Amino acid sequence: LTHWRLCVFDDDDDDDDDEIEVIESDTLKGTFKDIRVDHQFKLRTLHYLYTQKKEDPGEPIGRLLLCDLFQLPDSNRVDNIAMAGKCRTNMAKIKRKGERLFVLNYQVPGANALSLVCVWGVPTKSHNPKFDALFSEFCKLPVHAEGEGNMEEDPGRVPDDDFRTMKFKLLPHIKEGPWMVRKLVGNGATLLAQKLTCRHFCGHTNSGMVYNELDIDIGSSVVANNTVSIAIGYAKSLVVDMGICIQGDSEEELPEKLIGTVRLFHLDMSGFEFLYD
Repeated sequence: LTHWRLCVFDDDDDDDDDEIEVIESDTLKGTFKDIRVDHQFKLRTLHYLYTQKKEDPGEPIGRLLLCDLFQLPDSNRVDNIAMAGKCRTNMAKIKRKGERLFVLNYQVPGANALSLVCVWGVPTKSHNPKFDALFSEFCKLPVHAEGEGNMEEDPGRVPDDDFRTMKFKLLPHIKEGPWMVRKLVGNGATLLAQKLTCRHFCGHTNSGMVYNELDIDIGSSVVANNTVSIAIGYAKSLVVDMGICIQGDSEEELPEKLIGTVRLFHLDMSGFEFLYD
């Protein structure tokens, strides 16, 4: 039996220096960390269009609240995992004022597929109006659980020229690990939805919080699938930082800010939770 530790904090506390305990299962306790300043990410500056300069963007706007690794019943991925099984139960433990939840669901194929789920709380009004406007635009999906599909048979898909497809950026950084994995993964920013199939969903958790979910289908790319398979083999020896942001392409959207970050310490892939009992 796995017990869950719920982070307890004052909803009205605006002190950004306060640490929030990440909700995680006992089997993966200590695996995930919200990295506020100790990261290597470089993002576009205000005058990037003229200087091509990138620099440390400072602390992310969002706070990491929940992380877990789920094993699925079979080889089929689970979309909109925020509304499924134990993930739905765990997300209902989060209740924060003035924030929406941003969910990343990394869908790893296999005989029993896996989902690595990270959830951040992002203020609806931060101290950065440019970020607020950009993030609000990114989250503009109809607020229901079925997502916004461009094909009835594939819910959650959005067109290739959609704002979300063109803008979402993942920043990986292998902090510790074998040279081969560092070489494969790289440290450059990637417009993820231009390389992998991504699906978007939104809705309300059982605690009433609005969430947006981005599902990343690793199996939609042979290259990505092979890279992840190799990385999984070395997972226990890796320390991996990941940052996410929305790309800025004009001065109205710059400088770029991190939505959120997570550091994974020596992830034990056998420490998964079963999504369904």
